[in-house]
Parts: sequence; C-alpha cells; structure tokens
Amino acid sequence: NRKKKEKKKAKQQEKTGGEGMWAKAPEEEQGESKEPAAASSSKDEAPAAAAKKGAKKESAIVKAARERLEQEQKLAEEKKAFEEAERKRVEEEQRQIEEEERKKEEERQRKRDHKAAKIAKQKAEGTYLTKKQKE
Repeated sequence: NRKKKEKKKAKQQEKTGGEGMWAKAPEEEQGESKEPAAASSSKDEAPAAAAKKGAKKESAIVKAARERLEQEQKLAEEKKAFEEAERKRVEEEQRQIEEEERKKEEERQRKRDHKAAKIAKQKAEGTYLTKKQKE
C-alpha cells in the first residue's frame, strides 16, 4: 500500500514537474525549454548536468535564486564598468584642468619675463623711470 502511494506521488510529481501549483503547462515547457537549454548549457553546467543524469527538475525556488544571482552578477558587472568609465572621465577632466592652469601660469610668467626684460633694456639705455620719477 505504501509503495502504491509513493508510486502515485512520484507519477504526480513527474506530471507537474515537482513544482506543485506553480507547475507549467506542457506547451509552455516545450516552448521555453528550447531557449533556456541552449543558454543554460553555456552559462551553467550544473543544471545541464543534473538534467542529463535524470535528476529532479530545477525547482521554482532554486530557479528564482539562480536567476537572482545572475541578475546580481550582471548588475555588479555593469556597476564596475560604469565606475571605471566614470573614473576615466574624472581623470580626463582633472588632466584638462591641470593643463589649462599650467598654460595660464606659463602665460603669466612669459608676461613677467617680457616686462622685466623691457625694464632691464630701459635701465641699460638709461631711460627707465620709476612711478615717482615720472610724476
């Protein structure tokens, strides 16, 4: 009697895929099994290996957890890529700002040198007058 119950229970689980009331209809399983089979074989070898051995079908909870982990990994990769791009952008802006400051300082120094050279030339000629002397 116990064996009959276990056999009946196993048959029912086979029929529903072991997912209880969230089981998919056979049409949905066939339609979806084509795409995820190719994707899961390239992404995760564990579910594909389990399916080949005839083990239980992946439960909804396990599938949801796996998908959540995949989503978290994808978000982490996107975040890393964004942070890298942002870091490069900030470095480029900083480099441009430093270059502009350097050019401004060079221009100021050039003007100072030009003025000092002009004063030195006037002093050598004897034509240099200070502000007080000009008054």
